[in-house]
Amino acid sequence: VKNGSDFFSFFLPRNDVIYYRPLGMQIPFFLNYTLFGLNPLPFRIATLLVHLCNGVLIYLLLDKFLNDRKLSLLGSFLYLTSATHIIVFYWAATFAFVLAPFFYFGSLLLFIKLKKLLSFILFCVGLFANELVITFPAVILLLHVFRFRKTDIKTICVFWTPTLACIFFRLTIATFPAEGGYMALTGIHQFVLNIRNYILWTFNWPDEITNQFVSFLQLNTAFIREFFVHVVIYITNTLLWVLLLIILPLWLLLKKQLLFKNLAVYGFACLWFLITLAPVLYFSAHYFSYYLPIPFFGFILAATGTLKILQERLKQKGRMFSAVILGIGLIWYVSAWKTSSFDLFVHWAPRRANLARTVSEAL
Repeated sequence: VKNGSDFFSFFLPRNDVIYYRPLGMQIPFFLNYTLFGLNPLPFRIATLLVHLCNGVLIYLLLDKFLNDRKLSLLGSFLYLTSATHIIVFYWAATFAFVLAPFFYFGSLLLFIKLKKLLSFILFCVGLFANELVITFPAVILLLHVFRFRKTDIKTICVFWTPTLACIFFRLTIATFPAEGGYMALTGIHQFVLNIRNYILWTFNWPDEITNQFVSFLQLNTAFIREFFVHVVIYITNTLLWVLLLIILPLWLLLKKQLLFKNLAVYGFACLWFLITLAPVLYFSAHYFSYYLPIPFFGFILAATGTLKILQERLKQKGRMFSAVILGIGLIWYVSAWKTSSFDLFVHWAPRRANLARTVSEAL
């Protein structure tokens, strides 16, 4: 950057990539290099601080939905320790995926608090950090449909305007590539595989797992033998969440013990996950766990919402419920830790980070 025009060129969309993240990539890189050169430590500190802020926002949002501080704290813990954030701390180019949730969750919190102007401003700024923020108006509409926050049509239309403008601009004027990994799906098979991959990553399975399936749910036996302990922990964690998120709600539904408010939270959470993930689900060969930090809130809300129901059923057995919470937290943390240790040796992001460190030290 030598003059003002060079700086503002950061905000010009490119036709060779699908993303648009001037506030999530170019500006942070420029500021870090201007102030600290090739020293990556300040950038990592900034990433960690924004990540911790996101954990606080998760806590505040869950408390708005559940009115339960303990479960909100658990949800924040699940978010902060999730293995889906590993790449962000090794690959600086994914800083946009820790910054976007900050704008997204912050805007939602302000909207729930009826500070709609501030919410709108934060939403618009977020559009320059990560293109996935365009799904925010759909979440506002969900709030209205599920009666969490009644909103007039005018407000909904105001929030939809920037999203529709961005979509129109990228489809007609500044078009993005539609080849290679960005090719659109041509059938339902890959779409289902994409859903499977994102669900497994949500449950702390490593990115590499997508290369270890010999069929839809059958893992490579060599992988199982070599990483048996890892696989056992991943399966245990997954079965726990299947029990909590699917079997328990179905059982309560059959017993007619689910209230409308419980169904509303659960339905909102599931649709949140799908809607916020929708922009990347249609790619044929472009799927990564770092797309999950915003959709991940849907999983956390569904999990803590279900635990809220379980807490009400075990209100006379407080110690038992506390033991359940501790068990869930422990298994979750161990699975995330195992994935982190696994990725240090096999994932391309840590390996590239080590290479970048070698090159920068040489310079």
